[in-house]
Amino acid sequence: MIAAAPEPKANMGKPEPRYDGRLKVTGAARYSSDMPLNNPAFAFLVTSGIAKGRIEKLDLALARAVPGVLDILTQDNTSELKGGKFGQNQSTSIDRLGPEIAHDGQIIAMVLADSYEAAREAAYNVKATYAVEPASATFGSAGLKVEDATKVSERHKKVPNKGDAEAALASADVVVDAEYATPTQHHNPLELFTTTCVWQGDRLTVYEPSQFVHGLKNGVAQRLGIDPDKVHVVSRFVGGAFGSSSHSLPRSSIARSSSFPRVIRALPSRPTALRRATMCGWALGATGRS
Repeated sequence: MIAAAPEPKANMGKPEPRYDGRLKVTGAARYSSDMPLNNPAFAFLVTSGIAKGRIEKLDLALARAVPGVLDILTQDNTSELKGGKFGQNQSTSIDRLGPEIAHDGQIIAMVLADSYEAAREAAYNVKATYAVEPASATFGSAGLKVEDATKVSERHKKVPNKGDAEAALASADVVVDAEYATPTQHHNPLELFTTTCVWQGDRLTVYEPSQFVHGLKNGVAQRLGIDPDKVHVVSRFVGGAFGSSSHSLPRSSIARSSSFPRVIRALPSRPTALRRATMCGWALGATGRS
């Protein structure tokens, strides 16, 4: 038994070598963005510089002047994505590239170019003018909208219930009742959230890291309003994710919805990968009775 896999204790299972372990550590694993495809166009995101408000103008002149730029997808030349239902493989409620801005870093445009470098340079040259509004930055902020999951989601319609928690807490000698929160933060698995989209007639192939390929397939079809049988998802390896690759991401949906005639490969930068803020409440009660 090697040091990396010590002899298991009585309550442990038998250590098994990872099926993909050797391929990953030797560099032989081919991730979604490594798939060789003919003549791809590279996509780079343009994100909002404000947390809430409205886009008044996008100046694309300098961006379009960058050599190698093929197109710039904005609210004016992309169709609105069909909304997904709460809890069904969706990570955002943003279905358009504007003009409304709901959060800092929201995607407002996507540059397509012959090279990644050209797409990135052009994206940095997109100039946005905003009408800024007060933002609700965290839980409890003024203007924050809170929805009851039992009323907006069939999946959460029935809340698990066993015993009388309120009565038990009321009779407890000691009660700890607290809320715990995590802030919005950069979330960066080893593999970035890349997407490569290939349209062949009315059929779409998506190369994307996914922990839920069937959910991604059906989520994509729902968002684009097409038959799920016309969507094929390829995800041979996932380079870390911690659950974040189980959703259909908005940056991916934009690329998939485009009628651009070439393969689109979207390679988002690490700063555009964010983990959402969370908050949960816990109430624990205890008595001295045996």
